Amino acid sequence: MRQVQISDTSVPVCCPNQVAVMERDTGLRILTDEEVDVVVKEVEAEKEAAEAAKRGGASAAGAR
Repeated sequence: MRQVQISDTSVPVCCPNQVAVMERDTGLRILTDEEVDVVVKEVEAEKEAAEAAKRGGASAAGAR
């Protein structure tokens, strides 16, 4: 099993397709599939909004 150093703690990594988060109150924990889906959707929505804003700003600048 591979070990990953996080802060002063060495954490075992058993499965390469899992996502873990470090939280102040609970420490390191592995996200459920449902939690990963929520995070992915939030990131995709933010990316889409940023790209839309960039396209909107570029067309407005081109109109000047």
